[in-house]
Order: sequence, then C-alpha cells, then structure tokens
Amino acid sequence: MNSRPEYVAGGEEFLYPGAGDEKPPGGAKVLLLTRGGVCIVGTWSDGGFFTGWRPLPKRNKDKEALL
Repeated sequence: MNSRPEYVAGGEEFLYPGAGDEKPPGGAKVLLLTRGGVCIVGTWSDGGFFTGWRPLPKRNKDKEALL
C-alpha cells in the first residue's frame, strides 16, 4: 500500500524569478512555492523564502452555479 497521498499536477509550471522569470505583479495574490516545496497562497516578497509562483486558477462561475 502506498502511504503517500496521491495528487494531480499538470498544466502550467511555476515561474522562477531567481532563474530569470518575471516576478508577479506587486501585491497580487498568487500561488507561491516555498524553499521547502510547499505551495501556499499569498503575495510575493523578495528575501529568499519563495522560489516560484503561479497565478491563481480561474473560477468557472457557470459550473459553480450548477452545484
């Protein structure tokens, strides 16, 4: 039995400003990848705690209305 939880990943990749990718817009809420490999929601700050970022996923409000 696999003791590690399964997850789904794919689509767009994280952007890595330290490797030459752009930083997110100042103050924008985004998905952040920490140095420990944990994804959190917040705003980017320089200082070395975050290694990558991605925009938040778009909501589909038409499908949400069906729930």
